[in-house]
Amino acid sequence: YFGGQHKLSSGGENVFFTNLSSDIDWFPMWAGVKDQSNPVNQDATGVIAPSGRTYSDDLLSAEIYGAAASSGVVNYAKAGTVVADQSVYGQEVIVEEQIQSTDVLFYEVYAGGDSTGQLVYEQMLTGATLNAGDRLIWWFEHPVEGRQGSLIYSSMAKADSQDADRTVLSVRESSAVAGTHYVKAHFRPFEDKDLAFKSDLDTIVSGSVYKGAYDADTDTPTLPTGSDALGDFYRV
Repeated sequence: YFGGQHKLSSGGENVFFTNLSSDIDWFPMWAGVKDQSNPVNQDATGVIAPSGRTYSDDLLSAEIYGAAASSGVVNYAKAGTVVADQSVYGQEVIVEEQIQSTDVLFYEVYAGGDSTGQLVYEQMLTGATLNAGDRLIWWFEHPVEGRQGSLIYSSMAKADSQDADRTVLSVRESSAVAGTHYVKAHFRPFEDKDLAFKSDLDTIVSGSVYKGAYDADTDTPTLPTGSDALGDFYRV
């Protein structure tokens, strides 16, 4: 926390700066340098060029393992592979045990195939009163992001208090994948796009040859045939 205004958080594959007044999660454009003590990183591949992350226009929702079964109880603790570059904002499950308002729920995401990996996200939830068969809608404090192909392990647990022993949460089974919990995720796909500095663009433009002409009397541009290759510029 920075004063009472900002919070810095890990969001899986990204870092977020939350403005606590506006409740907006900000993130920077990124560049990077790999470990230079390793000889393989001492050439151009050791520097990661600046990039900016862009997201889909709309929030999407998907039942990750298919629709919920009409019955069936499983534990919410599973390893999985991220199917696309995506930013996840919340999820829905169907609980199969009673939850009292004094209970504490925990959601954790680890990098890797089990809970021995790096803990990349953790959130506690209190005040929920649910019976078996009720839907639990859980919105995250900030996005949790992952890249396609990354292996992650996620789990939900319940305890009588924050420091008490935890038990894995019992939830409804998926109808499509036996032994797997049902979950509906709310997410946005993302794409990292390379950034160019003004000096890069100035160099490109200064080295170009303008082709074509414009006749102000007839209000007609003349563009030479075949001059449509990348890097050609036309002045009108």
